[in-house]
Amino acid sequence: MKLLFAHDNIFLKYDNIYFDGYGAFPSDVLKRYTSVFETVNFVSRQKQVSSKSENFTPASTERVEFINIENFKTLKTFYRILEAKKKIEEEVNKVDCVIARLPSSIGYIAVNAAVKNNIPYAVEVVGCPWDSLWNYGNIEGKILAPYEFMKMKKIVKKAPFVLYVTDTFLQERYPTRGVTINCSNVEIIRPQNEVLESRQINNQRFNKNKVIKIGMIGSLGSRFKGFDLAMEAIKNLSETYKNIELHILGSGDKVVWEKYARELGVEDKVFFVGTLPSGKAVLEWLDEINIYIQPSKQEGLPRALIEAMSRGCPAVGSNTAGIPELLDEEFIHKKGDSIDLANKIEQLIASKKIKLQQSERNFHFANNYSKDVLDKRRADYYMNFKENVEKINLKEYEDGVSSP
Repeated sequence: MKLLFAHDNIFLKYDNIYFDGYGAFPSDVLKRYTSVFETVNFVSRQKQVSSKSENFTPASTERVEFINIENFKTLKTFYRILEAKKKIEEEVNKVDCVIARLPSSIGYIAVNAAVKNNIPYAVEVVGCPWDSLWNYGNIEGKILAPYEFMKMKKIVKKAPFVLYVTDTFLQERYPTRGVTINCSNVEIIRPQNEVLESRQINNQRFNKNKVIKIGMIGSLGSRFKGFDLAMEAIKNLSETYKNIELHILGSGDKVVWEKYARELGVEDKVFFVGTLPSGKAVLEWLDEINIYIQPSKQEGLPRALIEAMSRGCPAVGSNTAGIPELLDEEFIHKKGDSIDLANKIEQLIASKKIKLQQSERNFHFANNYSKDVLDKRRADYYMNFKENVEKINLKEYEDGVSSP
């Protein structure tokens, strides 16, 4: 059975090989779909590059064809949208079924083409357009937010099959009458018990009079990760804890954030690590962090936080999207509130007992996102979708007459 997968992801093409420079669709992720479907045609954007970086993750894999849709998402390129719709519809008509990851412009077009041509489809709901656009930082985003919110709400409601990456948050905002599953698109290798044992030894040795390392991971180009809130919290805490430090791991231009650190007077306490060469190196970096924070203003289900939890990190996160589903309620701070963030961090600094409890709790909770557990749940769900493809009559389903 042939599948078309639709998303706005940008694949990097070098020497006729495709790479994922953003981490969302490496070859291991694409194999989730080839394990169920015979072929996968991935419609997305592409970018030709003249050299290969060590940060590129291979995406090319057997039985996956990458199909380029020219960018139509800017004012200068919007004229291409009719051409994009035509091409996506042509590709939809070549396959037996469609999976669209939402929110994404290409995903929306693919769903509409599937409905028009009575091609069975499923959607993956991985984020909230309202949160991302409302927090975008300009008036255009706020104007678009309600329109995009209602568009996605309508599409998800009518979808025959819906996979959500959260347990409750996205389900409540974007309900459906279709067949559903909650299955994170974030997965980790199941950590060994030795990881927790090592973490607890470090917690026992922790001395608040020595260097306190607060860590966070995120692209420096993002306005949503809460780097500003983290720095403000560090400024607040530094009045009591002179040796506190914020270590930020992630790619992108640090100039704006260095300037903000200087304005706050904490430039000597904020360190930009850049990127690391491998996943193993990231885990080793997390092992050196005393407390991990995720003060995001907009999220889906953050992989970095789950990885930190899998290393036994005590953690604090905002009440944004799926973050409250991951952490102890006591260590969820109000979105956008750096004082509340600082207070939650201080609870972990001040109490060795609480640090030990949170490390153990987070380590065991992260096992819910281990690759072996999620792979089986996801494969079973899409096998059910595949088996029901021929039974789905979209015309009747759209009219509310039948269900899968």
